[in-house]
Amino acid sequence: MSTPLGRADSGGHGLAVEGRAPGPWAVFAFALVADAVFVLLYAVDPTGLSPWLAIPIPAWASVFIYLALFATVGVLVRRWSHRSNWSDAHRLALAAGATLTYAWHSFPWKVISTEPVRLAADLTSNAIMTVAAIVLLVIAARRVST
Repeated sequence: MSTPLGRADSGGHGLAVEGRAPGPWAVFAFALVADAVFVLLYAVDPTGLSPWLAIPIPAWASVFIYLALFATVGVLVRRWSHRSNWSDAHRLALAAGATLTYAWHSFPWKVISTEPVRLAADLTSNAIMTVAAIVLLVIAARRVST
């Protein structure tokens, strides 16, 4: 039996994978890159919601890229998470990569609202939420390392 993104409980099922998982910083970098591909692919939306990357990609190509991304990340994380050195720091690295990706990508997006929103208010709210996310990640990192 294994826990989600956790170390396998061998229990005689032979789930452990030989070798070592990459270090938490490498897992963090991997998460940032994989998540960036995910959100940037979404950003190629030709409807104009994204102020950058308005590159027309056929729907079938987007679906193929998403499926390849999900499969690659899923296989790698599953393999890494069943290695003996996989730890809470690795799980935090995955979560931090996703959290910070969504934090940075909130800034260049246009506001979707039924009421006019000032740019300053939008950027201020993004900054506050980003700082809050970073504070939570720092608290989590301190708890993991102690």
